[in-house]
Amino acid sequence: MPFLHVSTLMTNIPTHFIDIPLASINIRDKSLCIRPECCASRNGQALLESIQEMGLLQAPLVQPRDDQTYKILSGRQRVEAVIRLGWENITCLCLAPHAPAMLKWKIILNHALLGSQLSFIEQALFFEKAGKELARQDLVTLLTLLGWKASNRVLERMEKALLLTPAAITALHLGYLHEKNIDLVETLSDSDQETLVRLIGEYKLGGSKQRNLLVFASDLSRRHNCSARTIIERWEQSRNRGGDENKPQLVHDLFTWFSQQLSPRLYREEQQFNKLVQAMELPPSCSLRPTRAFEDTRLSLTIQFMDHAHFIKQWESIRKVLESNHE
Repeated sequence: MPFLHVSTLMTNIPTHFIDIPLASINIRDKSLCIRPECCASRNGQALLESIQEMGLLQAPLVQPRDDQTYKILSGRQRVEAVIRLGWENITCLCLAPHAPAMLKWKIILNHALLGSQLSFIEQALFFEKAGKELARQDLVTLLTLLGWKASNRVLERMEKALLLTPAAITALHLGYLHEKNIDLVETLSDSDQETLVRLIGEYKLGGSKQRNLLVFASDLSRRHNCSARTIIERWEQSRNRGGDENKPQLVHDLFTWFSQQLSPRLYREEQQFNKLVQAMELPPSCSLRPTRAFEDTRLSLTIQFMDHAHFIKQWESIRKVLESNHE
C-alpha cells in the first residue's frame, strides 16, 4: 500500500502528495502529453542531470485509475528521468479520481506552468486535449491563465497551428516561427512550408523580415504560377556567389532580389536615384528624397541647421536659389 502524507486528511482539497511505486505508473499512456513528438527528447538529459544533482524538485501530477495504476497528467519527463536513474518509488501530486473536469484541466495547466513557460504548440496541444472533455466556453476561460484574452480567435489559431507540417510545428515550438504568421504559413503547400521555415531558422529572420519573406515568396509564386520552393531556388541560383557571404549579406541580397522581382520599375528607379545621391556627395546636413514610389520626377532637399542664428545667416542665399528655381 502506498504511504499517504498528512495532507490527504484535508478532504476538501482535490490534490494530495503520495509516494507510489514507479511500476504502478502507466508510462505507456501518452494521451495527455503536450510536448510535440518532434521535440520529445529535447532537454531530457539536462533534466536527468539536474535530478541527479539536486533531487526531484517538482512532483509530477498523476491521477489514479480503476485498474490500480496511475495516469500521468503533467510532468512526464520527470517520471521518465527517474526511471532512467533506477528509482523504485516517486512522490507525486495526486488528483482526486472524480475531480470535476474544469477543475482537473485548470490544475493540469497550472502544474505545467510551474517553473516554466509553454510554447505556443504546447498550449495548442493542451487545448486540443482539454477540448475532448470541456465545452468551448470553458476553453476560452482557461486562455486567461496563459495571458491571452478570452477570445475564440486564439483557439482557432492554435487549431490551425496543429495542422501545419512537422517543420513548421517544430519552429513554432522552438520559438523562431512567430505564431502571428500562422495565417500565412497555413496557405502554403507542405514543401513550401518546409522551404520557408528552413530559411527563417537558418537566417534567424524575425519581426517584419519573417512576415515579409512569407508574403513576398507567396506573391511571387502566385504571379509566376510556381511553388515558393522554386522561387527560392531561383534566388539561390541568381545570387552572387563570389567571395565570402555572411548571413546578414545573404538576407540583404534575398530581399533586394525580391524587390527587383516584385517591382522591377520601382527597383530600377531606386537604383538610379541611389547612384545620383552618391555622385552628388551631399554633406551630412543635407538629404535628398524622391516622391513616394517615384510617382513623378520631383525631388525634396532637406537641410538641417545647428540653430536659428545659423539659419538666418544662410537664409538670404537660400532664398535667391529658391527664387531662381521657380523662374
